[in-house]
Amino acid sequence: MDTMIELPAMRRSAELAPNTADANSRTVEVVWSA
Repeated sequence: MDTMIELPAMRRSAELAPNTADANSRTVEVVWSA
């Protein structure tokens, strides 16, 4: 089946939680939403 469907553009956003930054493991918590 070769049917094309146009979908609206999707947006994503992310919020960093700077107080969770760990310099030793180089990690930070991130909250994603779609």
